[in-house]
Amino acid sequence: MAEALFRKSAMDAKLPVQVCSAGLHAIPGTPAHAWALSASQEIGLPLTEHRAQLLTPELVSQVDVIFAMDFQNKAELLALYPQHRSRVLMLGEYAEGATRGSEVPDPYYGNLDTTRNCYALLQSCIRNLITELLRLTGKQGSGRT
Repeated sequence: MAEALFRKSAMDAKLPVQVCSAGLHAIPGTPAHAWALSASQEIGLPLTEHRAQLLTPELVSQVDVIFAMDFQNKAELLALYPQHRSRVLMLGEYAEGATRGSEVPDPYYGNLDTTRNCYALLQSCIRNLITELLRLTGKQGSGRT
């Protein structure tokens, strides 16, 4: 979900970035969960083509930033890739208000409403991240996503 949102937001803001999603415990080739498919369709970002990808040392060495969704995954990333510590960030650092710095909860064990709430939090985080990237690159734009 985060990959699709970030890809669209970066494209809309004309930010030349590459985005990919990978999980520490992903089963490669697995399609998106039914709730993610439904919620993504509702906001016009269908995940029908999405397939899970495992995070590998090769992939880690190629990226500039790795966004963890929760503290457990961040801790595991830091344990597995201590040499890339500076690249591991929490996406929740870009949330707004009282949710800033919080985890982005995995909706897998919830329901469709949980998934919709996750999308809303992801949208907020990514909107703020895009705004920050626009500021850092000196690009003009609204940063709206």
